[in-house]
Amino acid sequence: DERAGERVERAVLSRTGGAPLVLNLEGVMLPDMPSALDHLVLAMPAGQAIGWLRRLNVAAVNLANNHAMDIGESGYAETTAALDAAGIPWFGQGQRLDMEGVALFGLTDLGTNASQQVDLVDAALLDRLAVADATRPVIAFVHWGEEYVPAPGARELALAEEMRRRGVAAVVGAHPH
Repeated sequence: DERAGERVERAVLSRTGGAPLVLNLEGVMLPDMPSALDHLVLAMPAGQAIGWLRRLNVAAVNLANNHAMDIGESGYAETTAALDAAGIPWFGQGQRLDMEGVALFGLTDLGTNASQQVDLVDAALLDRLAVADATRPVIAFVHWGEEYVPAPGARELALAEEMRRRGVAAVVGAHPH
């Protein structure tokens, strides 16, 4: 329903003041959606997703999360190709994206739902956070934590401290729902 979409758009833009957003894109964008997906595989039609990213003034997306590889390398490639074609910058695991006045950095401590890997952020990834130009603040977008637990655990607190030691100006965390 387009009216519902317009209400969502107005609500988001009224809260953000229309400012550019950087968001965690949790899922895979596909040009053609399969008729059925496995439980907890997150996918979206690329055209519709790109339309929403534009409507909401999304300036960049983080792909360092546990759903970016839900359909494997091919799904990740489809997602990045759609973002590239739309001119929407993105960054993934261990990648830095320099935007006006800030460096964005993606980290996920959680593997895909299929692999159930955890503790993926290590010293080598953390060391990439340090930048030579201290005038450009680093913002770390980190996908971590235990689902449905509202407070950070010991691992998240330790990782945040390691990020602080490496000069990170802000940590934006996601995943607990």
